[in-house]
Amino acid sequence: MIIDQVTRKLFPTEIARVVTDLDHKAITSHTIDFIKDLGEYTTYHNKEANAEWAKHPEVVKLIETAKQASIKYLADTRRKEFTEEPWLIMWANVYTEGTEHGSHNHPLSAVSGTYYANAGDSFSSIQFDSPLTPYKMHDRQAPDTLTHAIKPVEGDMLLWPSWLFHRVSAQKPTEIPRVSCSFNIDYNYKRTQ
Repeated sequence: MIIDQVTRKLFPTEIARVVTDLDHKAITSHTIDFIKDLGEYTTYHNKEANAEWAKHPEVVKLIETAKQASIKYLADTRRKEFTEEPWLIMWANVYTEGTEHGSHNHPLSAVSGTYYANAGDSFSSIQFDSPLTPYKMHDRQAPDTLTHAIKPVEGDMLLWPSWLFHRVSAQKPTEIPRVSCSFNIDYNYKRTQ
């Protein structure tokens, strides 16, 4: 006979939602116009273009907002805090029909995040994969407990530990492209990137 039974959640993966007060329409418009000339869906692979995109006044505010949110995230999750100006890289993404990004994580960073400049019913969710999957062995957890999808909300920023695998499924047909700005932030190790 059972006298007591308590189930506790240990070792959670903390994902933060930050609601921002930026000019989302200006960031959306600037990013769509900028990406049109690149021939890519992201500025990530082109350092010069990425640096030029990031000069927009609202993107400058967004980068500062990402820094402040990351500092709070580190404190809230009891991680080592930044003792000097952190290293941060942010890049733009424009998802049109069929654009997708496979499962990946962000090595050599402490915190990763994405800001959603716009939102729509047909926009693809970001999906996070359970970090416990490789260790499941004979565990028969329901498949829907191994991933978690979050639908973009205009102005929201999500933050998570950089080791967490995540992906974006192929974008369905949409009149307005899905615009997001992703970033990595880390302790400043005098990086050159």
